[in-house]
Formats: sequence, structure tokens, C-alpha cells
Amino acid sequence: MFKSIYIYSILLAALVFSTFQCIVADKQSVIYAKDYGFGASKDCSSASIRMIEAAREKNSTKIIIERGTYHFYPDKAFEKYCNITNHDDGIRYTPFPIIDFSDIEIEADSAEFIFHGIILPFIIDNSENVKLSGFSIDWEVPLYSQVKVIATDESNHTFDIEIDQASPYGIRNGELIFFKEGYEHNLERAICWNPETMAVAYNTWAVTPLTLGEPAVVRFLDTLEYQPSNGIGTLLQGSWFPLRELQNCLIAEELQPGVVRLSGQKKELPRKGIMIVSKGQNGINRLAPAIHIRNAKDVVISEVTVHHAGGMGLVAERSENIFLNHFNVALKNGSGRMLTTTADATHFNNCRGLIRISDCLFENMLDDAANIHGVYGIVEDIIDTRTLGILMGHFQQLGFDFVAPGDQIGFIEEGTSFFPFANSEVSSIQKINGTYYIIKFNEAFDPAVKKGILLDNLDWYPEVEFVNNIVRNNRARGLLINTRKKTTCEGNYFSPMDEAISFHFNFGGDWYESGFSDEVIIRNNFFADCSYAGRERAVINFSGDESQDTFIFKKIVIENNKFKTFDPFLMNPVKVDTLIVRNNSISKSNTYPGLFTENPAFRITQVNFSLFSGNKVEDYEPGDIIIADSISLKKLHQDSNSWKSQ
Repeated sequence: MFKSIYIYSILLAALVFSTFQCIVADKQSVIYAKDYGFGASKDCSSASIRMIEAAREKNSTKIIIERGTYHFYPDKAFEKYCNITNHDDGIRYTPFPIIDFSDIEIEADSAEFIFHGIILPFIIDNSENVKLSGFSIDWEVPLYSQVKVIATDESNHTFDIEIDQASPYGIRNGELIFFKEGYEHNLERAICWNPETMAVAYNTWAVTPLTLGEPAVVRFLDTLEYQPSNGIGTLLQGSWFPLRELQNCLIAEELQPGVVRLSGQKKELPRKGIMIVSKGQNGINRLAPAIHIRNAKDVVISEVTVHHAGGMGLVAERSENIFLNHFNVALKNGSGRMLTTTADATHFNNCRGLIRISDCLFENMLDDAANIHGVYGIVEDIIDTRTLGILMGHFQQLGFDFVAPGDQIGFIEEGTSFFPFANSEVSSIQKINGTYYIIKFNEAFDPAVKKGILLDNLDWYPEVEFVNNIVRNNRARGLLINTRKKTTCEGNYFSPMDEAISFHFNFGGDWYESGFSDEVIIRNNFFADCSYAGRERAVINFSGDESQDTFIFKKIVIENNKFKTFDPFLMNPVKVDTLIVRNNSISKSNTYPGLFTENPAFRITQVNFSLFSGNKVEDYEPGDIIIADSISLKKLHQDSNSWKSQ
């Protein structure tokens, strides 16, 4: 009897252990890309879709993609209509639709993903606990073009360009057109690049953007009573509606195959040897970001490199907790390309929780390294005491998930204050179309709310950590930061063509981007030759609309940084309650001639309390150090600064 009990116990234990192993195995299920045909065909999109669908059937799935080069085309990829913030909307195709997932990891072994045409590599939508690692993203044919200036003629104000055989082109009614895989573009949105430095050319704004002129004939335009909003105009016209009156003035004439002469340039001529990079007409040139994150939570991306994308490297909206580590937007060695992404490296709109960007390389983009902000809605209709009709202000904010039930909305009067005069909690939202929403609140909103009032979602701003990154050789700026939470910017290297750090607060402007920085720490960074493209920007630059606010920024600390620059203009704080500038070193580089040498090192305006302490000029005398207005002079304190070179 005891023997039977013993045998039964052993069998029962074995059954329990086997069951436990099955449970663990199910929780740790692994899918291998090779089992789904990865690499077996020219186009891996179908294989990827099958793999993602298999992962959907399991819980806590890990996908492993072996080392190799894999090509993806849109023909067999997953189709989805995408409203992508700060991009052009429409049907997009993706081989990696990470949609409605929880706990999924894609780990590749230094795999190369090569994309073709208008395609969106990764969509992460309505998902949580997503991890991506170990691969690169590139396009076989980039969604921009670069040409070399080989001759100039000052007397006739023309210049000749050389076009590589890898860049098919045509001339249509005198306009130069570049042909891509399923796409084409003209010479709009062009910028000069220096192949010697692999950076944006010094003082490029003297040459670019290349000219768009007034139309030859316009008649009776004032008889059109209905002028669509930016958003609706885009939907109806298929391009940026405000540009409808402009015409191409840069006339192309082929001299021989691969050599084209351009006339009609209104600005300075580019110098011989310069590369001109262009991505085409605004409104139809941000079509293919590399990674789109929307309504997601806890996303970790590491050891991923974006060599190119026809838009941003990563764009995230209404998502919570995003961690980027060794997420690089970088040139591919030996590619001969001047450009990586045709817009920002990273962009975050109405996110919250923590955004941490660490140990990343961002180079040669056509826009910023990181732009973090919210978005304003605009009151269009007062439907009743609890219900508003609102518009989205910019054509690339159509369909944006601006609010959800439970969100706290602040009402802001443009031109008066960046701080809300009243708050209300959202009860429901109805999207009538991409640009017009109906929002109902739990209680009656403030009677001061009227048409034109701006709405700011107060619940969706993140804390930001931008740490140990390299930003270099890109058009526009480094870090744009507009969040009501704390920001830490530490241990970075900055050398963009415009300002390194931008506090660009405004009420509406072109983009209707909302927010401003509350508490910011900027320390242990190296600022090297910023703002060299010809626009008058401080290295740490404040710019925005006028308001009646006494102060906007609560506290900004700028400490232990090194500035090495050819122009003296380091920062221009405005409307700051407490400003601490201490233990920074300032030295002059001889990389470029000065552009705006009349500026001081620091221009402070409407600063309540400022302390400049322990700062040192190492090897040059920059002239005026601090220029302050009467408000700032009242509590401006200096201690142990060495403003003269020793």
C-alpha cells in the first residue's frame, strides 16, 4: 500500500512539475523569425505579419530575429489609416503592426532592415510593455535627394548641379523632379550641406530655402468666401493649402545627362562643392517615420539605429513612459549620404510619465534631436454650458487624440497668460472629423470661455531626462523642451546649426504646440559651435509670444557646462522666476567668422532673481557679458566670476 502511495506521489509531483513547466514555457514563449520565412524571399513583409499574428496568440512573447539583411515592401504589409502627429496623414503600410499588445519583445541580433517606398516600419499602438532592440532601419532609396554644386555664374545668377545616376530625375515644365520608389518630390525644403564637415553649411540661410515666388497671374481670389482651415484644406487639396498661390521660380535646364543648370534663384548662390539636400513640398514630405508610438505605455527601445526615414526617427503621442537607450539616428558608414531623417530624430506630443533619452547619437537630421510638447485645441463653438466644439489648429495635427474622459483641461486666453484661468474635467469626446471635435465636460465650464480660447491638456506632460547624448550636424535645434514637469539635461554634446536648447513657448503659432518648462537643470554639457547657419539664436534660446505673465519659468539652473563657440551669444532667459548660472566655462573657437558679434554673452529679461557664480572665460574676452533690463537688475547677483581671460 505504501509503495502504491509513494508511486502515486511521484507521478503527481511529476505531473505538477510538468504543468508548471508548461505554464512557464507559455509565459516565456519564444518565436523565431526564421520559422516564419524571414530571409527566404525578397520581401519579408508577409513573413513579418505572420510572425506578429503568431505572437498575438501567446502571452509575454519574445520574438528573436537572427542576424541578416531583410527587405520590406508595402505591397504585402499591414494597412492602416494613420493620423501621425507632425506628419502627413493617410493610408500607411507596416510589416510590424504592434497593435493591441501587452508584453512583447522583439530582439534582433544586429539585423539590418531595409525598407522600400512609402512604408512605416513600426507601429506601436494601444500597447504596453513593448521592447525593441538590436536592429537598424534604412531605406534602399532615400526619400530625399542630394545634388552637388559644380559651377556658379554670378553674372547670370545661375548655378549648375550634378545628379548621380542613383537619383532618377525629370524636368517637368521647367521644374526639377526626383523620382523615388512610389514617390516623387521637387527642390522645395532645400538646405546646403558641407561634404567636408558632413554638417549643415555655414550661413546656409543666405542661400536656402530655394525660391518659391508669387504666381504669374491671380484674379478674383477675394470672391472665395469659404477658406478651408489648414486641416480641411490639406484633405481637399492633397498639399499644404496656404501654398496654393505660390509657383516654382527655380527653372531647370539640362546641359547633359546628370548635369542641370538652375536659374531664378533670388538669394545668394551656393558655392561650388556644396551639396544641396531637399525633401520636397511641405505637406507631402513627412510620409514615412521609422517608429510611430500612439496610446502606448512602458516602451523600451535600445540598441536600435535609424539610418534614414522619410519623416521622424521616432514619433510618440499620448503615451506614457518611453525609454530610449542607444537609440541612434546616424549616418551609415560608406553610404555617401548627407542626411539621416527628413524631420526630427525624436518627437513627443502629449506624453506623460517619464521620457528618458540616454546614450544616443543624433546626427544629420533635417530637424531637431528631440521635441517635447503638448498641443492646443481651439474653441470654435459654445454648444451649451458643458459642451464645446473645438478645432485642431495645424494640418499635421488632424485626428490627434487630444483628450480623453477624465482629463483635466485648462482654458488659456491667448495673449494674456500661459497659465489657465479655469479648469474642467472631460466627460466625453466625439470626433466629428479630423479637425473638429465635440467635447463635453462633467460640469459647466467657466463663463469666460469663448470662441478662440485655447485648451491645454494639463494631465499629459512628462518628466524628461536627456542624458549623455550627442547631437551634431543637423538642421535646426538640439532639444526643444516644453513640459510642465521637471527636465534634466545632463552630460550631452551639442553642435546643431541653430540653438542647442530651445524654450519655444507660444500660444498658437504655426504648430499650436503647447507647454513651457517649469523646472530645468542643464549641467555638465558641452556646447560646441552652435547657431552657425545664419539665424540669430542664442546657444540656449528663449523665444515665444508676448503675454501678461510676470514670470513663466519657475527655476532654471545652468551649471558646470562648457561653451566653446565662435559667436558670443550664449543665452537669453526671459520671464524666469529663479535663474542660476554657475561654474560654467566659456571659450572661443575659431571655426567660423562671427555672425552676430554685437550680442552679449547673456541677455536677461524680466528675471526675478538671478545668480551668476563661479563662471570663467578661458581664452577670450567676449565684450559685454550681461545685459539686463530694469526688472532683472533689481536682484541680479554676481559672485566669483572671471569674465576676463587670464
